[in-house]
Amino acid sequence: VFSTLFFYSIFGFPEKCLTFAKKTAAIHQYDFSKEDMSRLLICYEKASLEVRKNYEHFFTEQTHSIKLNTSSSVTADNYLYLYNVLYKKNIELVIVGYPNSKIDIYRAHFSKAGIESDIFVSNEKNFAPSQSSIEYEKYFIDRFAPTFGHGTTFGNSLIAEEVAKFLKLNFLK
Repeated sequence: VFSTLFFYSIFGFPEKCLTFAKKTAAIHQYDFSKEDMSRLLICYEKASLEVRKNYEHFFTEQTHSIKLNTSSSVTADNYLYLYNVLYKKNIELVIVGYPNSKIDIYRAHFSKAGIESDIFVSNEKNFAPSQSSIEYEKYFIDRFAPTFGHGTTFGNSLIAEEVAKFLKLNFLK
């Protein structure tokens, strides 16, 4: 599967790439790897807006399951390590979730480690409109990850606003 996705993405056939992936998933119940998804992201990004609309639901379903199964636990482990390092130095950590990511994944990871603290800032609701392919470019300049990219000035300001609200409520009393 990867070699076919690789071929279509490299040689500029984004619609064929997405069609192949969708058929493969439907016929074979194929679970896409992170490498497959990176190729699908390239195809999706190169596709016209019209083609993106046709594959938006499929793409979102596939990327959502990959994101939950891989990167979230690695990120949670990294946050936990950082928390422990900073805790020893008596420094407060504030964990800021990625756009469109569920912050509860990180909260549960901390809870399993015996850490009950409200140090989490969510960026799920404020970025919900970005999931529309029409709105996406207002929030992100690329497709770095399955459901978000590097922020535009507007996208970055949304994150900053959430962090500012959190700091005011929790540290500036």
